[in-house]
Amino acid sequence: MTSSTPTPTPAATKTTSKKRRATNADGPSTPAKKAKKIAATGTPISTSKATLSSEDKLLIKFKDEEGKTWNEITKFFSDLNGKTYEGSTFRKRYQKLKENLTSVTEDDLTLLQKVKPEVDAMIADEIRAIQNKLWQTVAEELVNAGGSKYPPGALEKEWKRAAAQAQAGDD
Repeated sequence: MTSSTPTPTPAATKTTSKKRRATNADGPSTPAKKAKKIAATGTPISTSKATLSSEDKLLIKFKDEEGKTWNEITKFFSDLNGKTYEGSTFRKRYQKLKENLTSVTEDDLTLLQKVKPEVDAMIADEIRAIQNKLWQTVAEELVNAGGSKYPPGALEKEWKRAAAQAQAGDD
């Protein structure tokens, strides 16, 4: 691209329909694999500053330096080439660009190795607490619906047993 004003390509993504069914004369149809999405602007998303397209440089400039809104950015690129873009096209592209262009320092990588397992443990504790709250609430709602009162753990165990039986019956 040699002109001073970049010209982005259409925003339409090229994908297959949500589910394409392949029919088989001997049995039911099965879903086919979905095609991978192509970048909305038609160009690959750069992984280094050296390979940034002029459009991507402009997108980053608009957002980081000029503080433009996503609506302003979308309108600019739409007006520039006469195409309509999805509302999230440039927001998602910008996010991917920033992820690809950001380098984490060695010191922060060391901290990351320490912090990530700690956060995993905290989240696991939160998940256990939510599971306990779930079965406590199920026990309360069962009584509210006119059922008998049971310990939450007994209901959870019964639910898992019934689910396993249903799964075995499906096989």
